[in-house]
Amino acid sequence: MEKSGVRGLVLDDSVLVAAGEAGSATQPRPGAESLLRHLRHSGIPTRIACGEDLPAEKLCLLKKMAASYSFECFALDVASTELGGAFNDGEGCVIYVISSSKKDVCTSLNHCNLLTIVLLDIHGESQSPSLLYINTLGELPLTLCNLIKQVAGSNLLKVGYIMKPSRAEDFAKVDDFNEQGLVPHLSEAKLSLPFIVKPQVACGVADSHSMAIVFRNEDIKELKVPLPAIIQEYVDHSSTLYKFYVLGERIFHAVKRSIPNAPVLMKLSESNGLKPLAFDSLKSLPTATGDNGDFMANARTLDLDLVNTAAKWLMGKLKLTIFGFDVVVEERGGDHVIVDLNYLPSFKEVPDDIAIPAFWDAIKSKFESRRG
Repeated sequence: MEKSGVRGLVLDDSVLVAAGEAGSATQPRPGAESLLRHLRHSGIPTRIACGEDLPAEKLCLLKKMAASYSFECFALDVASTELGGAFNDGEGCVIYVISSSKKDVCTSLNHCNLLTIVLLDIHGESQSPSLLYINTLGELPLTLCNLIKQVAGSNLLKVGYIMKPSRAEDFAKVDDFNEQGLVPHLSEAKLSLPFIVKPQVACGVADSHSMAIVFRNEDIKELKVPLPAIIQEYVDHSSTLYKFYVLGERIFHAVKRSIPNAPVLMKLSESNGLKPLAFDSLKSLPTATGDNGDFMANARTLDLDLVNTAAKWLMGKLKLTIFGFDVVVEERGGDHVIVDLNYLPSFKEVPDDIAIPAFWDAIKSKFESRRG
């Protein structure tokens, strides 16, 4: 986080748990689960502050939410002058997000070295020029993105599209297609139809390549895709897939024919009442009629430097030396989206006389780095 200039993010309990009516069950605020999922993948160190005298039911819910997304809760001491102590040593500011319903705490935080964002509970509430305001939790990711850019200035290193609004939440994980509330959950996650649904296990079992493309939320219950499954927003990419292979310091890539754009897929499914298109990614990819020409003719240009930078970032983040990932380039805007990652791919697109020496060089380099 040194490059971003932001040391950490504190979420006050008031922005995650709804106030509710007296006697009503304690529930997360709308958008709270989606926000936590987003932050878990953003790389921003995040902790949840629990106020003094918090009811046991609320405290229990907060701890459960925190554990679900690998965050920690801590007791809020508004008298403290250094809430940044909630994070490890490092330079940069700490951002505190709190509800406007806790005006007294907002005032108490003025003495702390914080950037404060206030979630407005009532439209039209009076605002202080020294604070930042949002109307919904859905606005927080973009607000954080803008803050990080302002704090980092010209030193900001941009790798991929983490926190980019259009890709803020383009996937979800599901353990049961008949899970109660799954369809509303998909709507909350802001996934745009159509979806592509694939097994979380990408290799090693017979049906790991069994996938489906879904055009309506309610059809998710009919799927036969192995569970647990990943649901991703389908990205139009001109039938072009870029397969990247990382072998230590060497990065290779190949271009492969892929699935057509969504309008073509919908036409293929029209005869079946727009039911999901089930397929095997190795044997029966959906294709457009007469699609035998240059499948890259309409493809957006690949930014190889960007993807190579992302590959090195993934190597450090995941602590992997040998892995592969697939990239598609969104047809309209040119977004580069990583759609799959495999910790030990086949490398079948890399010639043996290149792959084998590179493989052993990577193993030797890793061994020597650990020994020395």
